Amino acid sequence: MQEKSAARCEEGLTALAMIDETRIDPRDGVWAMGLLNCAIAATRTERTSLVNRAVQLARPGMAELMTEMNASTRLSDWCYAEVRTENGQLGLIQSDSKPYNPTFDMNKLAVRISNSLQRGRYTAEPTIGTTLPSVWFLKDRRAPAEALLMKARAGIIVHGRYREQPSDNPGMQNLMLWVVEMPTEQDANALRDCAPIRPASDGSRFNIGLSCGRLFSMIVAGSSMVGVAPIETSEGVQQLAEETRLLLQSNISNDMKN
Repeated sequence: MQEKSAARCEEGLTALAMIDETRIDPRDGVWAMGLLNCAIAATRTERTSLVNRAVQLARPGMAELMTEMNASTRLSDWCYAEVRTENGQLGLIQSDSKPYNPTFDMNKLAVRISNSLQRGRYTAEPTIGTTLPSVWFLKDRRAPAEALLMKARAGIIVHGRYREQPSDNPGMQNLMLWVVEMPTEQDANALRDCAPIRPASDGSRFNIGLSCGRLFSMIVAGSSMVGVAPIETSEGVQQLAEETRLLLQSNISNDMKN
């Protein structure tokens, strides 16, 4: 899609043709073909001839998938969206189907948060068009938090995984970092008032909420298994919160300049 190259698309189709469909979940093949269709459409190349050459190499099941797949697909049909990186390169970002009407460049913010996390102790993967569950707010403040979240313009999440998972720890150590754009700064501050403002632990995870302008962020880090202690520390989560606050402020400043 970056190069608008029919040759690259043909390589992708050839790779797909090499797969034995009896050894995979067929839905994975459908997903791959859906993305290839989007890439082919971006090149404005005649699709039939490209696909037919690959079909001649494929097993019957894959050949059928490749020929019958609807060519009139969009990235959003496959839960992806385009995003431009800091250096202007085109990339793909995962996208959920929730309402997504940001006024800030939330796509780029999701990428920047991911890049920041990956410079540290986590690997990271961003998703746009998400919702923040109210379960992460203070128990007696979940109802007002849920009411406020219904007003959100857009939400993103960055899933982080601890780089060095302990072999003697049965709970996966991971991170969930949401950012929600609210209509007003007062709404974002009200959400912050419903969340722990210092890293709060339930024995398995830490979580903390913060706001910056109209942006609110919730950070949850620790074990995915109840009763398994987190590797992350209160100090580490506080540091993540401060780094996130700076990224939110930078994103707001850049958008105001543009």
